[in-house]
Amino acid sequence: MIYQLAKAMVPQNIAQIEGIELEEELLNRPNTDAITTSWTVWRQFPNPGFNHQSFRLEKWHEFEPGYWDYISGRLSGSPDMLVIQDSNLGFRDCPEGWPEVLSYDSADKPPRDIIIQLGQYNDSKDNPLLERIIDLGWADRTTIVTPLSDLRSCAVKIGLSLSWERMLEEVVGAVLSSNCPFIPAPNLPVQYKQIIVTLGASGAIIVGRTKSTMIFDRSMQEGDFANHYPGQMMGNHACLIGSLVADWAENPEGMDWVMACSKGIQLARKLHILGYEAVDENQYKQLRFPLDTIADFYQEISESCNITDRLQSDQISDLGFFSILNHKVINSEDGDHWTILEEKLLKSQQRILSIQDLQLAVNECARNIVLHGPLSALPDVPV
Repeated sequence: MIYQLAKAMVPQNIAQIEGIELEEELLNRPNTDAITTSWTVWRQFPNPGFNHQSFRLEKWHEFEPGYWDYISGRLSGSPDMLVIQDSNLGFRDCPEGWPEVLSYDSADKPPRDIIIQLGQYNDSKDNPLLERIIDLGWADRTTIVTPLSDLRSCAVKIGLSLSWERMLEEVVGAVLSSNCPFIPAPNLPVQYKQIIVTLGASGAIIVGRTKSTMIFDRSMQEGDFANHYPGQMMGNHACLIGSLVADWAENPEGMDWVMACSKGIQLARKLHILGYEAVDENQYKQLRFPLDTIADFYQEISESCNITDRLQSDQISDLGFFSILNHKVINSEDGDHWTILEEKLLKSQQRILSIQDLQLAVNECARNIVLHGPLSALPDVPV
């Protein structure tokens, strides 16, 4: 799915994208053991505030493990960007099937950037794929994308989302914990370029070596957006990684990872409201990921930075941004009740207006809320 979406999002005159695409015949054989098969139930769900229903996933039943021939599908060449999906389905333990560029003979021809979608790493086992990246000296050019659910499955403390401040503290603390595979030793920074922890359609937290940035739903907490539109969705990571690839292909030197993540989250929110497409084929209806629609929406938000549908814009683009130094997060104590409002807005007003008294900054903030409304007066602050 990531490969197909990236091909749809990146113009051919900008970059050539290569990857493995499963044959349609293979996908239509549920009894095959050549791929891992998931059994799911989908149905149409209502969309509060909209006049259409959408196909979303109702229930995961089970999955049957398959045995993909990674060796036959091995990719050759030296790409500018390498994207890997490692969900612990056998790829990490099959070096013979890794792309040619990951061989030791290619150590002097590294990709400019590597993105790894990583899942299922809570078993405390070594990951040969990550070890190869480190051995080649490419960790500092590697971005790891991982869902919050996999982070929670490790021996770390990440509770229910009661505030975005607490969520940021606990996610950063977990990533920097020796119980997760992102630091070389205790009390050291991440050994990769950055770790992007996805929060479904609610946002993402980007943990770098010295600073972390959170992209968050300003009006809701983790999971609330998806709960507002019942049913589950497959493809959030494809949206985010597709956005990262497309933005990188457009401007590798000036790549803004935070804004690219923001676009990817907006694509995931669009996907959740839109649902999968029902297409007629061989006298039956089949559900498909809406590749062209998501690719077109990426162009819309990239070129105009504005969604033409006002109602969808209010739902999809209601995202805030907040950055903070890692040491300030992990060294905070129970008595340190820092807030995004204080760090992002009040202290900023103090600097801009040279207000020494915090109370005066609070008063100015309250005045702006009355005059302009909370959404305008409180940019990048949970409302």
